[in-house]
Amino acid sequence: MPSPELSELIRAATAPLVAWLLTYAVHSTILLGGAALLSTRIRGHGIREMLWKTALFGGFVTATVQSTLRIAPLSGRMVVSVAPPASLPLAVEPGLSPGEPAAAAEDAAPGQAVPPAAGLGLREALVLVWGVGALTLLGLYLIRRTRFLRGIAGRRPVMTHPLAAMLEQLANAAGMLRPIRLTVTPGLASPIALGRDEIVVPEAALAELDADQQCGMLAHELAHLDRRDPAWLIAASVAERIAFLQPLNRLARRRMQESAEYLCDEWAVRRTGSGVFLAKCLAKVAEWMDAAPRAVPLAGMAEERSHLVARVRRLLDGSPFSRTPARRTLVTASLVAIAVTVVAVPEVSLARRQADSAAPSGDAGKAMLYQGADTSRAVVQALIEAARDSDVEVRRAAVRSLGRFEDPATIPAFRLALRDADPEVRGAAAEALGERHDRNSAPALAELLKDESASVRRAAAGALGEIPRAGALAPLLAALRDSDAEVRERVIEALSKTKDPGAVEGLVGAIKDPKPDVRAKAIEALTELELEAPPAGVLEALRDPHPEVRHQAAHAAGHFQDARAVPALRLLIEDPDREVREAAVEALSEIRNESAIQALVAALKSKDPKIRRAAADALGQH
Repeated sequence: MPSPELSELIRAATAPLVAWLLTYAVHSTILLGGAALLSTRIRGHGIREMLWKTALFGGFVTATVQSTLRIAPLSGRMVVSVAPPASLPLAVEPGLSPGEPAAAAEDAAPGQAVPPAAGLGLREALVLVWGVGALTLLGLYLIRRTRFLRGIAGRRPVMTHPLAAMLEQLANAAGMLRPIRLTVTPGLASPIALGRDEIVVPEAALAELDADQQCGMLAHELAHLDRRDPAWLIAASVAERIAFLQPLNRLARRRMQESAEYLCDEWAVRRTGSGVFLAKCLAKVAEWMDAAPRAVPLAGMAEERSHLVARVRRLLDGSPFSRTPARRTLVTASLVAIAVTVVAVPEVSLARRQADSAAPSGDAGKAMLYQGADTSRAVVQALIEAARDSDVEVRRAAVRSLGRFEDPATIPAFRLALRDADPEVRGAAAEALGERHDRNSAPALAELLKDESASVRRAAAGALGEIPRAGALAPLLAALRDSDAEVRERVIEALSKTKDPGAVEGLVGAIKDPKPDVRAKAIEALTELELEAPPAGVLEALRDPHPEVRHQAAHAAGHFQDARAVPALRLLIEDPDREVREAAVEALSEIRNESAIQALVAALKSKDPKIRRAAADALGQH
């Protein structure tokens, strides 16, 4: 047990740090929450990226400025009392028994301070947990990054390959004065930008990409270097680990990284003149990649597989990209947001650890109770009241903010919001109840499947899918007749998660939906139900006019090992769509009967070398 003097020194040293941490928690939550709300309404990735950068790093700046410059914000200060645990011993004067200091405290004259605890309290524990956690996460990040760099340490420079001349030409056209190194390594699945001046590409990029695709690849990675994305990503990863107590930092880093990829795509298209070759390159890189994400975030061409399809579609669409404001304008807006946060958002400070022997009363007593209260609970109660505000914008903001608190007290407020006059409020409440997996809210959510707003119906269907054993099979099946195709897709997803065989008939009926996305989703859902026999309708879907439906139907035929599908799958080996052809070969491999083997042998004569290779691999498994 440390001495009273040492304990006091530790408390004096940790008090400013705890106040900073609490201030950062408040500021970062407001900044990150605001970025999350605004980013849903903004299409341009340039603005989105600056929003997330400001939100991620702004909390560090604003909390530090308020703490060091002692700026008094317009909203005042939040005073928090963090008292030591009652079980910790108080300082004992020589010659007194351990029980006597407490009596001395009770007999103290009004206004006299109680002796401080000799032990360490909650705020010291908070600093210890934060320090150990941050150092551990930073150490793991450093180890993983070092391990990755060692894995590609054998990369060799590309000097004489036409790719080197192509890179030099692109860099000169972009006005980049520093020399850019190009290296190649077999231990890499996706091209990456490294440091300030290096692009590392996998071996396959030299052999499997044509010249136009290579140009798109180099332009994309050159954009990362021009925008200094590797440095930004390292800074974001470090910030994420230092402030690991703020879970929204991970979201900010991922969204920042996502926008950077879209912006690099735009940069590359402007330099190469077409998005088609870059799209083909992305599709090729996706084939090289493993499904597992990297241990450390990198500025690579295809780091997030989940965004690849959207990026490829955007590049092939050919529509003009959203105009990005000038960099000076974005930086100015970011600085203004930080300045407003410093001036307007309250600072958190700690109450002094002392007490009067006389119990406070009246307004003073209420003030002390407030100081010792759980501030997050106070925030939740305030937001619950705001969720009933007469102004619709206030209710929307309150319900969205309540969704970030995992407090059981929020559930009644969300159920009440399900009956709000505003569809946006109803939808946000439905999503929040789904995230809480609240089975008692399932009947009310099922009623929302008949809501006049399609967005609310979509939210209700999605929420029901997140609630295990919701008992909403009948309402979900009825919602398969909804006029909105996206609602029908959400309903199908919810039905697949129920694992209820009673959903089979409705899903089979959805295979004939007029929308191809709905048909494909229905077939996919049928494969997720634990069925012993292949359902009706899948065989007919193998001849569907839409490739995505045929693709899902082929997967389903292989999943159920349906021998009846072999003749249709044999025809699909020559399908115009590459993914359909590959799914047909995979399905034939899973069926494993004599006719399937003959179909795979026939596939060895396909015009597509990938199909020939896949068929050869499949035959080797029989």
